[in-house]
Amino acid sequence: MSTASVAKRRGPIESGVPAWIAYDFINSILIINGSIYFSKWLVQEQHVNTFWYDFTYAASTILLLACLPLVGSILDLYLNGKLILLLSSVLMGVAACILPWLGNQQQYGYKIIGTLCMFGTINFMYQASFVPYNWLLTRLNGVNSQAEVASVSGLGEGAGSLGSVAGAVLGVQLLKITFLSRSLNAHIDIFYWLAVIFLILFAIDYWMLYLGMKLDQDSIPQESLRAIFRVSFELIRKPSKVRRFLFAFLLYADALLTVQLNIPIYMRERIGLDDAAVPNAIALALFAGFIGALFYSWKLSRINLKGVIIATLVVWVVTLILLGVTTSRIAFFILMSWSGVLYGVIWSVSRAYLIELAPSERLGRAFGSYAVFERCASVVGPLAWGAVMLLPLSLGTRYIFAFSTMSGLVLISAVLLLLKKGLISS
Repeated sequence: MSTASVAKRRGPIESGVPAWIAYDFINSILIINGSIYFSKWLVQEQHVNTFWYDFTYAASTILLLACLPLVGSILDLYLNGKLILLLSSVLMGVAACILPWLGNQQQYGYKIIGTLCMFGTINFMYQASFVPYNWLLTRLNGVNSQAEVASVSGLGEGAGSLGSVAGAVLGVQLLKITFLSRSLNAHIDIFYWLAVIFLILFAIDYWMLYLGMKLDQDSIPQESLRAIFRVSFELIRKPSKVRRFLFAFLLYADALLTVQLNIPIYMRERIGLDDAAVPNAIALALFAGFIGALFYSWKLSRINLKGVIIATLVVWVVTLILLGVTTSRIAFFILMSWSGVLYGVIWSVSRAYLIELAPSERLGRAFGSYAVFERCASVVGPLAWGAVMLLPLSLGTRYIFAFSTMSGLVLISAVLLLLKKGLISS
């Protein structure tokens, strides 16, 4: 029975599927505006060095690396995914409400240090919320098979991409409202309204999600809190298919997230796009990601998941090289659209494949490690890219080498998944 037929039979509330999909959309509306407008307010309007903006990301990342495996272990032990999702989402919305209040204070400590702390909290809670969110996928009333897990995973990824586009449009429209457009701190004041919209939408969505969840058996903890710390990294300490996938995921996530981070600079320096064209290219890629996730959900979710990952990575290897060598604007926009499609596919299938590999009683720990590896991917890749860009070569040659380096990481990850035996295999 298909996911659509199950949802139809149960109704949109009872199935839980629409609410789960909608959460990623709602989350993205808030977080996309954080990266767009808070950085502008902090660096350009308050004249704070970019270092402190980046430092906030780094600090929240370090905290995430320490906390997310513990969150996953607590999920497996207490089966309290709904509660953790509620707490992380509400705290994210509350932090977004406090952000503009602090930004309008006169004292420097409140205005700058306070807003940096609140922005770090928003980023931390946003990333932390995805551990229980992913864990809840298998507990929806409308999800009863691995094929349905894979299909709904694609729909959720698509909703996240579409939410980023909708959030960017919403931010622009809010700034056109008279009382905001006349405010000297419009780019920080916008977060109050974004937070209110997010919290209202989340309250409705959470109520629907709560009604659409399967009832868990009462969980009697068999492990102490001390044991939770001990087992947090269990999945990556012992050789297994899960560990092999996570290490492969680290490599290709490293490459793809690094390209995502540097592509705006590449658009300006190599392709020659102006400040108005760059957001359009990013919006195009995000919408293409939505299409890619939907295509995966409808056409690829019932195919062998590991095979889909490997095939998509092979296509990525070629695509990244082409991105590095192209100088044509038309070719670049075509490649950006194609990259968006691949992006939607690879993140959708990665989540579904991890659910397929991990035992249900360790799914929380699996997604805790998954989130940690995704965060680690934002450290090594940028350093490698930056090192290549320091080489005494022409700009075009440096970019070709940079993209080729990322392509090499993707190729290694594909080979790692193909190997049946190795240092990190089962």
